[in-house]
Amino acid sequence: MKIRSRATPPAAFALGAELHRARMRAKFGLREQADRVDVPPANISHWEAGSRRPSPDMTSYLLGLFKVAGPEYKRLRELASNVHNSMHVEHRIPARTA
Repeated sequence: MKIRSRATPPAAFALGAELHRARMRAKFGLREQADRVDVPPANISHWEAGSRRPSPDMTSYLLGLFKVAGPEYKRLRELASNVHNSMHVEHRIPARTA
């Protein structure tokens, strides 16, 4: 049996770390942010860990919520766009031979 997994693009981890930093600078708790954007707190955790990615529109909304502006906003919005446009590499694990 072949098992497939999708590699997470490095940009997803970078975006997650940036979102976490922005949330901390804005002094939002995880649950407070989740309530404001109407998503479960687990989604926020997954986004910040890079294991899931918010949509580019959600990223823009979060950046606005955290009052990120100017060149930093543009850089993070571009990073979010790159995360969604990047290709995933599928890794194949060889089947066990008996």
